[in-house]
Amino acid sequence: MGSLPFLLRIALLTGMAASLLPSCGKDARELSWTVTFGPGAEASEAVRVQTRIIRDGCDGTTDLYVTNVTPEAQAGAAPGPLTPGTYGFAATAVDELCVPYASVCSEVTLPLPAGSEVVLVLASDSMARPGCRIDECVAGFCGGLPTDASIDAPASDAASDGSSDGGDGSAPLRAIVVAQGTGGSGAVEIDAPTTAILIAAGMGMYRQADGTGGFVASTFEMAGTRRAGTVVERVAAAGNDLYANSALVAVDLGLGALVEHVSVADGYDLTSERWAWGALAADSVWASEDRQSGNAASTSAETTTDVIAIVYGSGAATTVGGSATLSLTVEVDGATCGSATHLGVDEANPRTAGASFFCLVALGPGNHDFDATLGGVDLSFSETTVSHILVPRTEVPIFGATSDPSTSVRLPSAGLLVASAAARFTETGPGWGDIAIAIDGVDCGRVRSEGSPTGLTATCVWPVSAGEWVTITAGTAREGGVTPVGTTLGWAFFASE
Repeated sequence: MGSLPFLLRIALLTGMAASLLPSCGKDARELSWTVTFGPGAEASEAVRVQTRIIRDGCDGTTDLYVTNVTPEAQAGAAPGPLTPGTYGFAATAVDELCVPYASVCSEVTLPLPAGSEVVLVLASDSMARPGCRIDECVAGFCGGLPTDASIDAPASDAASDGSSDGGDGSAPLRAIVVAQGTGGSGAVEIDAPTTAILIAAGMGMYRQADGTGGFVASTFEMAGTRRAGTVVERVAAAGNDLYANSALVAVDLGLGALVEHVSVADGYDLTSERWAWGALAADSVWASEDRQSGNAASTSAETTTDVIAIVYGSGAATTVGGSATLSLTVEVDGATCGSATHLGVDEANPRTAGASFFCLVALGPGNHDFDATLGGVDLSFSETTVSHILVPRTEVPIFGATSDPSTSVRLPSAGLLVASAAARFTETGPGWGDIAIAIDGVDCGRVRSEGSPTGLTATCVWPVSAGEWVTITAGTAREGGVTPVGTTLGWAFFASE
C-alpha cells in the first residue's frame, strides 16, 4: 500500500466556533489526518490529491475545507478548528489526464479522544473518466493553470484550492466584489455600481530621520474624516525603520465615497506606502457596525448557515502620561482572534494613539458575538469600533489557515484576496517585535511595535485581475528581549465581476 507523503493536522474545539485564527484554549484537541493509497491505487500516478471536510457527513452539501496537495508538497495547510458534529473526511487522487482515479470518504463524529488519527485509504475507481478534454488539463486541473510558471507554484505546505468552479466543470463563481483597486497618494473615489461594504488595508514604511525617536501612523479617512489608524512610537534610539499597518471596514459606504490612506510621521521619513481596497455587494453579505465613545464596542448576529466572517476592530485614545501603552483586542464568541499592543506618543506632545486590524473567522449556524476592547495605561480612551461582514460559505471559494509561515493558493478568477496574520510575543527586556504579510515576496501588511508588545496583527487586501497561483507568507522579526511565541495566518478570497 503506497502513500503520498503528507499529513494534515486539525485542532478540534468543543462547543466553540471554528476560527481561522484560533485561540484554542483548554478545549482544543489535535487530530492527525492521513491519506494512503490502497491496492490498485498507484501513488505514482497522482499529480494532486484533493482533500475535503464536509459538514453533516459524506452526503452533506457544504464543503467546510478544500485543499489540493501535490507530491512535491509534504503537508496540507491546516484547516481551522471544528465544532462537535458529524463530518465527511474525503480525498480524491487525480492523475495527469485529470482522471479522478481513486477516492474515499469516511464519516467521523467529533470530538474524538485527544491524539486520535483518521486514516483514509484511497480505493481505485476503474469506472472513473477524465473531468475534461486532455488539452484542457494541466497538472491535474481542468481548465489549466493561469500561466506556465504557476505549475511549479505549490510550496512546502501545499496549495489550497477551495474554488467552487474547482477547474472541474462545476458552476462558475458568483461575484460578490463589485469594485476593487489599489490607491496612491490622495483620495480615491470608490466607484461601486451599487450599495457596498468597504474593506481596505494600508501600510507605510518609515526611515528614522534624526536619531531622536518619534512616531509614525497609518490612517484611513473617508470624506476627510479620520475613520481608523495605527500609531507606532519609537523611543530615542538610532538605526531602525518603523512600519505601520491599518485597516478599515465601512458598512456605510455610499456611492462615490472618497477614501484616502494617510501616512503621518514625526522624526521619520516615509519611504514607501501601499494600500488597497475592495467593495462587497451589500445584498450578498450581512454587515453591522458599533462605534462607541470609550473603550468597548460590540455587535451580534444570528446565522442560519455557515459563514466566513471578517471581524474588524479599531480604537483611538489620547495619551495623558509618559508611559502610555495602548492595546486592542478583538473577540468572537469570547475567543481572541486578533490583538495589538503599541506605545503611545509621549505626553509632552499629546497625540492620538490607535490600532486597527481585521481577522477571519469561520462560523456555523447560531448566535454570535463580536467585541472590540481597548486597554492600556496613561490613556484617555476616545472611540472604539467593531464591525463584522458575514459572507455565506458558498460564496467564498478559497479560505484557510495555517500556523506554518507560508502557503500557496490557487486563485480561480479575478477577485479580492484578504489575509490576516497574528503573532504573540513574550518580553524579558527592552526591544521590539513586528509581523508582516507578503504576497509573492511583496510586503502587503507590516506593523512594528516598540517596548513590550504582547500581540500584533497585520492585515492585507490584495486585488487580482485574473486567476493565478500566489504564495502568502507571514513572518516575524524582533530585537532585544522581545520574542515571538506563536503565529497564525488566515486568508479568504472573493470573486469579482
